[in-house]
Parts: sequence; structure tokens; C-alpha cells
Amino acid sequence: ARDAVTLTGSTTFMTSQVDPGAIGRGGNISIEAGSVSLANGAKLTASTDGQGNSGNISVFADNGSVTLSGSGTGISTKTTTDGAGGVIAIRTDNLQMTNGATLDASTEGSGAGGTLFINVDNFSANSGAQVRTRTSGSGDAGTIVVNVNDALLLSDIGTGFFADTTIGSTGNGGNISINNARFVRSDTVQIANGAVLDASTAGSGAGGSVLL
Repeated sequence: ARDAVTLTGSTTFMTSQVDPGAIGRGGNISIEAGSVSLANGAKLTASTDGQGNSGNISVFADNGSVTLSGSGTGISTKTTTDGAGGVIAIRTDNLQMTNGATLDASTEGSGAGGTLFINVDNFSANSGAQVRTRTSGSGDAGTIVVNVNDALLLSDIGTGFFADTTIGSTGNGGNISINNARFVRSDTVQIANGAVLDASTAGSGAGGSVLL
């Protein structure tokens, strides 16, 4: 799409799935537009419940913006089996997440969680918005890689980056890596009002690491 792509409402979604018992990799979802907006429960999902890896999801809005807003709104890849979770790649000038929206490449099975790549000029998340590659199974959590050229702002309790493990899981936590050549500026990265970067473990696997 040359201009804007807007998905609104909990019944609005794009999905790619490997069903239980199926063999083969899931298909990819790719959006390129001037701007992309998901709101009020709209979703992009790629998952595997069968014998194969999840598909990948890419959203590119070069010279524009990507906005995710509202509880239930999100972009996700997931595995519940031994297949690997898919990659989520976001590339845009401005990425804004708010009101419980999520980017999620988690695993509930023995396959590794996907990797989340975010390449932006500016990134803001607040009001419970989350970026996560959590494991609740035996597979390791994925990696979150954020390359930000200008500013990163995380604000409010419940908001943050999570590459952690849940109670009862055996997989290891993932890594969170935030890269910015302007970290000499004190206002470049702000984590405020209870927001977190979390690569901890609540299960029997090792915790991950946070690199700034």
C-alpha cells in the first residue's frame, strides 16, 4: 500500500497458522505503507501448533509511522510445539504503542521464541503497552533488538520490554538489546513511572540479559 493501512476492531485481523497435525512452515505476513495503524483489538498473527516453524511478520513504514493502540491490539508470532516462533520486524520513523497494545514473539512449547527486530527513529510506549518474547514452556525466550536513532520513551506500570520466563517454565530467558549512537544525551532513553526492561526468570531456566 502506498499510503495508509488501518486495521480497527477485535474482528479485524490478518493471520497465518500451522494447524495441529500439519507439517510445514507457516506463511509470512508483510505490510509496506506510508503509515500503519492497528487499534481496538486488531491483530496480525503468525503461529504454529503443528510440525513446522511459525511464519514471520514484517511491517515497514519508512518515512512514516506505526501505531498500535488498545487492549488486545497487537502483532504476534507464537509456537506451542517444537517449531520455532517467527520473527517480527518493524521499521519506521516513529513507533508508538499505547493502552495495552503488544508486540509478542513468545513460546509456549519446546521451540524457541521468535526474535523481535525494531528499527526506528523514535519509539514511545505507555499505559501498559508491552514488547515481549516471553517463554512459558521449555523453549528459550527470543531476543528483542531495538535500534533507535533518536529517542526511546517507556512510561507507566505494566509497560516495558519482557524477555522473561513464567512460573513452571524450563526455558531460558531471552536478551534485550537497545542500540543508539546518541546515548551520550541524557534525554535519549527514558524509562519512567514504573516501566521496565525485564529479562528475569520465574521458572527453572536461566534469566537473560539487558544490554544498553
